[in-house]
Amino acid sequence: MSPTASATPTSPAAAPLASTSSAPSTSASSPVAGTKLAETGGGSDTGLIAGSAAAAIAAGTGVLLVMRRRTTAGRH
Repeated sequence: MSPTASATPTSPAAAPLASTSSAPSTSASSPVAGTKLAETGGGSDTGLIAGSAAAAIAAGTGVLLVMRRRTTAGRH
């Protein structure tokens, strides 16, 4: 049984009651004029950062290959 499962059914009293007033709801899920959502996801700098990282990895790999060949050639 999962930790969120309940052994007893929920009672009707535990359910939220519907509002009977004619005033508009101001709940958190309703849109409010003049507000914006938070920005998430990739920005315009993502490509530049990824390209720079790829170039750094390629340069490091090149240095390792050159150094490995020099040490191998020096032993013979």
